[in-house]
Amino acid sequence: MAKRISDKILAIVMALSIVLTMFSVVATKPVIAQAKEVTCTHCGGRGVQTCTICGGLGYEYMMTISGYEWKTCVRCHGRGEYNCNYCNGFGWVYVSDSTDSSSSSSSSSKKPSKTSITKLTAKKKGFKVTWKKRTKKTSGYQVQYSTSSKFKKSSRKTKTVKGKSKTFLTVNGLKGNKKYYVRIRAYRKLNGKRYYSKWSKGKSVVTEPIIKPDKVSIKKLTSLKGGFIIGWKKHTKNTSGFQIQYATNSKFTKNKKTKTVKGNKKTNIKINSLQGKKKYYVRVRAYRIANGKKYYSAWTKTKKVVAKKSDYDASTKPLPTSFRINTTRLSGWSRIYFKHVKNCTGYQLQMADYSSYYFETGDDYYVCTYTCPYNNGDLSGNKSTYTVKGWEWNLKKDEYDEYYIERWFDTGVSHTCYLRMRTYSKINGKKYYSKWTEIQSVLIN
Repeated sequence: MAKRISDKILAIVMALSIVLTMFSVVATKPVIAQAKEVTCTHCGGRGVQTCTICGGLGYEYMMTISGYEWKTCVRCHGRGEYNCNYCNGFGWVYVSDSTDSSSSSSSSSKKPSKTSITKLTAKKKGFKVTWKKRTKKTSGYQVQYSTSSKFKKSSRKTKTVKGKSKTFLTVNGLKGNKKYYVRIRAYRKLNGKRYYSKWSKGKSVVTEPIIKPDKVSIKKLTSLKGGFIIGWKKHTKNTSGFQIQYATNSKFTKNKKTKTVKGNKKTNIKINSLQGKKKYYVRVRAYRIANGKKYYSAWTKTKKVVAKKSDYDASTKPLPTSFRINTTRLSGWSRIYFKHVKNCTGYQLQMADYSSYYFETGDDYYVCTYTCPYNNGDLSGNKSTYTVKGWEWNLKKDEYDEYYIERWFDTGVSHTCYLRMRTYSKINGKKYYSKWTEIQSVLIN
């Protein structure tokens, strides 16, 4: 009996202390007490019996005292139990002093709204997720993914997207052909603290498998003049094309070249314009294009081949020619005789007025260079006329089977002209030149 009396006395003392606390908060203002029903923020007014806030009522009580809000205690549901350490047995809690974030209306008002995933696309070793934009009370987003549908801590990872404007994220570096679960939430940063919305509903995605083409094998490697021909076994599965690589050393660091064959139907390629009697190391690999990216197979085992000597060896310059001028003076139409070089493609005649020094400076005001194709050796008595830079000149063969160039020399101003000549070979679109002849001089008047 004595114990019950003491417990009641203790409860009365605590209640009086709470009342004194309330009036101390609003001591400077007149007290206007008013209790009203407020929709339960925890169950949304649905009146769920298991709701820890309203106990199934669907509402709770709010009391306003001089503008300060007090709510029914969420622990004892306003009953004022003396052992409630949340309201100290008073049954009411000052809203600003509430520490229960799950039931605090002020904390809830700071949280952003829940967002949702709008698109989830599989990528190579990853995925791209897009979500619904949130503009109010939003500072950014968090994307969480895991191989577990329950987002277990041991397998989940979280990416943060700063700013509310960006509404997508691409995640890379994952395993191919693997299922991942993805969810997202918004967050708001306020006074150095983050407030999160609830997680969106999780969605799953399976990353795309990476299928590299199988290794190729070389079928044949045949030496040719100035090159070789390489063939490989037919290879069409997961293949978009092939790469052929050759070099002059086995480590493929010297004179390395790579040729690409598009399509998977071709099984050989001819390589030209190489140096004759030179050893080359060759290897092949297949490639596959998927989503704009190339995936390569391993290289084949390296094989070697020696290119045969070519009639036109790209590493060797053509033989030089020689020329003679039968007169000490050039006037009007004049001839310059030269020695024909077998298998050359053509000739160049260079003339410098006043001084041979201009050959070194390359000053095209004083130096003129005339190029004359040999026309595959077809001179057979017919005149071959070429116009270069407005100057007409002829390549001919006289009755003694001597080759000569005939052109008009301007006699307006008497001066000394310096001449030199060289041959060239054109191989695969590139010109290879011989050395220049000795410089000869002649008077023009």
